[in-house]
Amino acid sequence: GDYSHSESAPYLDALGALLLRVCEAAPGGVLMFVPSYALLERLRTRWSATKLDEMVGKEKSLTFEPRKSEELATTLRDFYDAVDDGVGAVLLGVFRGKVAEGLDFADQYCRVVIAVGIPYPHAKNLQVLLKRQHNDKLITDARISRLRAASSGGAAAESEGVKQAPLGGGGFMPHTQAAVESKAELAGLDILSGGEWYAQQAYRAINQAVGRCLRHRNDYGAVLLVDERFRRDEARVLPSLSRWVRSHVRHSGSAEEATAELRAFFARMVVSSSLAAGLEGDAHGGLRGDAQGGLVG
Repeated sequence: GDYSHSESAPYLDALGALLLRVCEAAPGGVLMFVPSYALLERLRTRWSATKLDEMVGKEKSLTFEPRKSEELATTLRDFYDAVDDGVGAVLLGVFRGKVAEGLDFADQYCRVVIAVGIPYPHAKNLQVLLKRQHNDKLITDARISRLRAASSGGAAAESEGVKQAPLGGGGFMPHTQAAVESKAELAGLDILSGGEWYAQQAYRAINQAVGRCLRHRNDYGAVLLVDERFRRDEARVLPSLSRWVRSHVRHSGSAEEATAELRAFFARMVVSSSLAAGLEGDAHGGLRGDAQGGLVG
């Protein structure tokens, strides 16, 4: 979907319809992450008005991440209890929130992660603006220092007859110890531009969230990346995702196609898990499950 339409009723309804299909197709727990509490509240309000929350509730217990930390323990207890009882549960949370980072949802507690949108930091936040400006200034200063070093070194070499080596930018760098040290210093300066840092924060949040479904080598789960940018800007976006994610991404043309793949994936995993249990009982061996899961973009 197009996240630029995230305030529209059709977009909210489409997310609800996708969640309902996932709940029908997947066992255990489902986690769904969105970029902001504002969107989380819009979903809650809209789904209540359309009775979508009741339809989801017939498949799995539906819970939302609370803003207040003191309410989280109760929310998690309800979620875990519903999964333990075999009912299954859905927990909607926020990227960079309490649920998305630091909590453990191993095995049946998270069989699917639905990641909605790309959670860039708020562009007009003062701290974000200052950080971007700071990183850009560091890069500018480093480039100026390099140019000055090249210029002063070239002048010294010309007066002293020092042999010069060409630079990629068309200038010359003298083979002097000072030049070598300057080059090494610049090469070791690992600085992201303001824009690169800004994008890194978004993909780091996604990687943290989707990692909730794979907590050990025999765990398995599926990840749905719900945003058209994962398809439209694949060459730019996918390299920023964790390696285990980007190596398994497949694009689906519709929610129906995606959930059909989910059903097939979990059917395979049921067979694989049964096979593994049998082998362990017979030979004390271990058959690793599909640790990467079935990933649908």
